[in-house]
Amino acid sequence: MGATIVERLAECAAMIEDLSQRISRIQTGEVQHQARFAGGSWEDITPEMLVLYERLLENQKFLAEDLHGRLSSGDS
Repeated sequence: MGATIVERLAECAAMIEDLSQRISRIQTGEVQHQARFAGGSWEDITPEMLVLYERLLENQKFLAEDLHGRLSSGDS
């Protein structure tokens, strides 16, 4: 059997917190991301990672709102 709505909502909340912290660390300059493509030199991909984390955060917020709505309407 799958996770309950409450469990999924709790997982969502944890992911939202994690992504918020990752975004904050990037914005303060505490964390940078680098990647090396095809054996080339290391490149800064911090801006791309910031966009990715922001998109993931928005998706998680949307999911949390949906789950909250389902929970409020009596689904389990």
